[in-house]
Amino acid sequence: MNQPTPHQTPAISNANTEVPHAGNSDRQNPPHSPKAVLSTSREEFYGQDLEHNPLELIIKEGLTENQCQLPDDLQGHVFIVGAVGYINSYKPDPKNYPFVVEPANDGEGWTSLINGEGMIYRLDFHQTTQNASTGELKKEPGKAWMATRIVKTPDYYADTALETKLETNPIYKEKFSSYEDWFLKFRNFGLTRVSLLLGARNYLNTAFLPMKFSNGSERLLVTWDVGRPYEIDPCTLGLVAPIGWNKQWQPLIKQDLLNWVFTPLLSAAHPVFDRDKNEMFTVNGSKSLGTILGILRLARFDAKEFTDRFVKIPIIKNIVAFFITWGLSIILEILLYLVRFLFGIQGEDFLCLTRWNGSGTDVKQWQVLDENNQPLRILQSLHQMGITENYTEPSLSALYD
Repeated sequence: MNQPTPHQTPAISNANTEVPHAGNSDRQNPPHSPKAVLSTSREEFYGQDLEHNPLELIIKEGLTENQCQLPDDLQGHVFIVGAVGYINSYKPDPKNYPFVVEPANDGEGWTSLINGEGMIYRLDFHQTTQNASTGELKKEPGKAWMATRIVKTPDYYADTALETKLETNPIYKEKFSSYEDWFLKFRNFGLTRVSLLLGARNYLNTAFLPMKFSNGSERLLVTWDVGRPYEIDPCTLGLVAPIGWNKQWQPLIKQDLLNWVFTPLLSAAHPVFDRDKNEMFTVNGSKSLGTILGILRLARFDAKEFTDRFVKIPIIKNIVAFFITWGLSIILEILLYLVRFLFGIQGEDFLCLTRWNGSGTDVKQWQVLDENNQPLRILQSLHQMGITENYTEPSLSALYD
């Protein structure tokens, strides 16, 4: 029997490709994170053609080189999503490995490891997709495969075109000067990429939300903190549709200066699904300029730094801190007023609860208010949601019926 003993753990490796990897050592000493994720392949294998069917994997006994099979009753799929850089991420060996990039290296310097497009990985046991266009399946008990596909939102195609195809297009070069080209292209900024004229990328590289409806249908969403979630096809790993129309999502900050096509949004990377009512819930937040900049917190911080360093008497320290905070707050509010007046960057504090019933793109939304019927201020993020039967009735204001 070619099965691992109870003390041998099957190990899975790639049977079709070899990828150079930071810290790629022998099987007795596998690399550890984060070294293990400092280089990655952007090549896709999801059945788009005969050469790119999901990769058949070799199963080995524990840390040995002895090949084996998985148990026949091991079936199902494991979905993983992670950032894999972008089209112009640094390639350590472009000649021999054109798809391998260092996602934390943009070629000019270091950037955040999670500043990158989402790659969906599907580990298949027992059966896999052989042809993405027809949905043809390949079944072999004891086998395992790996399918991969980059999440391609509309901004992906804009970024890719600006970085590659349009650079060699004479019409593009004739229409846009190098100055306009600089404002048009996407550039790394914090955890994402931003174009001053087009907006921000929606990477969708953080998490999934599996949903099983009462009629038996199973659906899957891919999510991120600063973009609309999308439904994906578990078979092809391609995008199906976004959740909610553009007009139903408030931008992170409202402003009149730039009319962005790809508006940055504030949402939840981990929305929730109510399996009893067949409804998905997420949130959408917007911030005023004052909230984003943290005016009062900034003034208090500066006041504390000053008094801790130069004032030793406690009562005098409190008095000095009060006046510094008060004075800085007034100065900063005046500067904010000038920014709003001159550039039309207003913004408002806003939070709404969003519900999707799995049908079409439309969502229903309610604005969430505090106990004084005032908009909630989101100081940081809206990363994760939960759902419970025991709750206090919130104050909601319907936005869309």
